[in-house]
Amino acid sequence: MSMSKITNFDRIKRRYSWQCLGLVVGLISGLIIAILTVFFTATEYRARVEVSFLPTAPDLGAIEAADRIAANYGARVTSPAFAELVPVDLRDGLSARNIADSSSARAISKEARLVIEVEARTRESAMIMADALANLVVMSASSSLSPNADGVALQIGIIEPAWSGKNPVRPNIGWALLAGSLFGGIAGLVVGQSMFWLRQHVEGFDD
Repeated sequence: MSMSKITNFDRIKRRYSWQCLGLVVGLISGLIIAILTVFFTATEYRARVEVSFLPTAPDLGAIEAADRIAANYGARVTSPAFAELVPVDLRDGLSARNIADSSSARAISKEARLVIEVEARTRESAMIMADALANLVVMSASSSLSPNADGVALQIGIIEPAWSGKNPVRPNIGWALLAGSLFGGIAGLVVGQSMFWLRQHVEGFDD
């Protein structure tokens, strides 16, 4: 009985030793690559702020008109010309082109809201630049739109100051470790299985 158990164990170990070794080496290698990727990736935080274009007359036509105005300003926010209006002391050393590339804006349909998001190296910088862009939108829209733009009077303002999560959006440590271990493990299994087939082929050739 004991000899049978040992024999079965040896048979299993011989059959799967290369796969297990490849899996372990792959997992370790994948985690090391993931850690190095996280270490050398620049940290980026994302801040979000919302601007309201609330019509004073809450009917469907007024909301549609406000949505069009919000969408127009959404397209302007991500342009270098608009980013050039951000004061230099609020740019965190970024050029207007860099600010435009790190910014995004979208209008929320049927809600007359414009959502602005900015990514920067620190939470504070991201929130400051997001607030700066939002204030520029409010000032520009308030001064350029007549009291009855498109036949609609609008109340334009920032809903609440910009906010940012405590964790950076890049690098995402959790996803990096998960992806590294997953792909490393798969690659290790493939290599281990290939080594097993190669060993079988060599042994069969020797026989």
